[in-house]
Amino acid sequence: MKPLLLSIFCIVFNCSINAQSPSNDSSSAMERIFLPALEIGYVHNNSTDLLNGIMIKTSIEYRLSNVKGIFFRLNYDTYDVRYQLSSLNGLTNIVEGTAFFSDLITGAGFRLGTEKWRFFLLTQGGVKFYDYPNARPIENGLAIEMGNKSAPILRLTVGSEYYINSKTAVTFDFFYGNVFSNEHFWNSGNGIIGASIGFTTALN
Repeated sequence: MKPLLLSIFCIVFNCSINAQSPSNDSSSAMERIFLPALEIGYVHNNSTDLLNGIMIKTSIEYRLSNVKGIFFRLNYDTYDVRYQLSSLNGLTNIVEGTAFFSDLITGAGFRLGTEKWRFFLLTQGGVKFYDYPNARPIENGLAIEMGNKSAPILRLTVGSEYYINSKTAVTFDFFYGNVFSNEHFWNSGNGIIGASIGFTTALN
């Protein structure tokens, strides 16, 4: 999944650089769409069942104004995390493994700053999809199977951007997320803290 996403975004990035605008009006609209935005970050889970991990963040953003003002962003973020469960279905004491997580979130924010340095605050909500192990007894042992689960999430992000030119920037983000669930991995804590660095560029 991750190599495929990276390939898609690299292709879009190359196309956006080579694209030519047919008119001034079209150029103005396209320059407010920032795609791709690609970041890599570190995630700390408050849950004692989960270790920390590396997150890959991808997003598309539409701005009412490039330098200052309101913007809208859609994210699809993924990460793998090691887990350790003290009990599972009452059948075993300790289960360890790796679970895959993906966040599909959208929301609005506000940006301010100068042509070179800009800062923003962003609020997003959506769904966290993840794998969760299930244990079932079999002859001479147990079988552990991963099942697909989901939970609603909310994320707050504070970030800064340094613009290499009018259309491309290096980004630095700090974020806090909350999973609205008290089951599966979230029995001992449902907060997520992270930081990321990456780049974003206008579609045209």
